Amino acid sequence: MGALGYNIFADMYGCDNVLDDVEYLRGVMKEAAIKGNMSIVRTIFHRYETHGVTGVVIVKESHLAIHTWPEYSFASVDIFLCGTKSNPYEALKYIELKLRPKKVYTHSIERGMAIEYERIK
Repeated sequence: MGALGYNIFADMYGCDNVLDDVEYLRGVMKEAAIKGNMSIVRTIFHRYETHGVTGVVIVKESHLAIHTWPEYSFASVDIFLCGTKSNPYEALKYIELKLRPKKVYTHSIERGMAIEYERIK
């Protein structure tokens, strides 16, 4: 058995001037979930008074999240998935296409390795 889930983290620098637009970001994240073959359950997005957005797309497979700092042209994206039917990299590729960052740093980890789960039981 492999991992119970996979987590991808992306730091996006030099993004387009859309990081304060809560409805645009909601649309991007929902479409990213669809492009990644995920089933959307609910979305929760919040625009802060000064600037920035935090949003989560809850999917049956887990979630996608975004946190933005428009004053730095920076967005942080997290994609966590369980199972193997979804493609988090397709979702991430779509988000990159829409935010147009100049630099992207990604990191991925396996979560809940089954061997550790068996050992703890």
